[in-house]
Amino acid sequence: MRWIYARTTKARIDTVCVAMSLIAAVMTQSAMAATTVPASVMDEVLAGNAQDLIVLFETAKAAPAVPKLRTATRVEIVSHNDDGNEHDDNEDEDAAEILAHKVKHYRKIKARALHAIGTSGISAQQDYTYLPMIHVRVENLAALQNLLSNADVVAVYVNTAHQHALLESLPFIGQPSAQSLGKTGAGTTVAVLDTGINYTLAEFGACTSPGLPAGCRVPVAIDFAIEDNLLDDSGHGTNVAAIVAAVAPGTRIAALDIYTSGYTFTADIIAAINWSIANQALYNIVAINLSLGDGADNAIECPGSWATAPFADARAAGILH
Repeated sequence: MRWIYARTTKARIDTVCVAMSLIAAVMTQSAMAATTVPASVMDEVLAGNAQDLIVLFETAKAAPAVPKLRTATRVEIVSHNDDGNEHDDNEDEDAAEILAHKVKHYRKIKARALHAIGTSGISAQQDYTYLPMIHVRVENLAALQNLLSNADVVAVYVNTAHQHALLESLPFIGQPSAQSLGKTGAGTTVAVLDTGINYTLAEFGACTSPGLPAGCRVPVAIDFAIEDNLLDDSGHGTNVAAIVAAVAPGTRIAALDIYTSGYTFTADIIAAINWSIANQALYNIVAINLSLGDGADNAIECPGSWATAPFADARAAGILH
């Protein structure tokens, strides 16, 4: 038997009685129903409180049948980067084809799963087109059962609140020696997922708006959390972006505001990563910066977390993190 949730504390008898019939049904599901959620999610749903969850779908079949190299008919198209080094333009074409295949596959898997799960008691809040993930709201136990027992669903995460944190900066990374070698980040963009950026400051080119005037180093500024009509509501994002600007004086910075009142939620973080993947080629996004945490103290790597799939897809798209 496989439980649909991870129980760590003894449930109240009245709560168990209310849910007994549905839990029993879940326990008799096929062996594929192995996805779990924390006990707190079950308790909240039983109490009548809708839960925002991040759903991860299977990705094993997403690897596209794209040739690694174009053979006899392949035309070599070579350009030169700003630093004078050669760049194989065919690699960009292949990367775009692979990404398009993934998007198509993700869309198919999501549509199939959501059709099977149904719309009663569950609603999609946000789709991440370039990731095998979706943000849903679950309102009752039956809907949670359908979600967790779906064969295309491999993990479900709570839409957790995260706080900003900054522990390391310029003195710790040997920036002066890198710059002396000409490594300035020219021609690249770093996506800073934070509280926004006050791009009117001189450090960012005294921008009047994103991308203007010509010396502006912030080509785009987007709110993924609730629009607050502020460039930066706390200064944290501006501080982080200023460090990026100092570390890589030639790079541009995408200001992706994911915070509201000191917190960001998993759904908004994933949305910003999704946007970064979608716009990687347009802005030549080579890195994503996140300085945040959920308060947990993890002494080892956390494989299988909500961040695993988005980071993997970002890296596959040419973005480090």
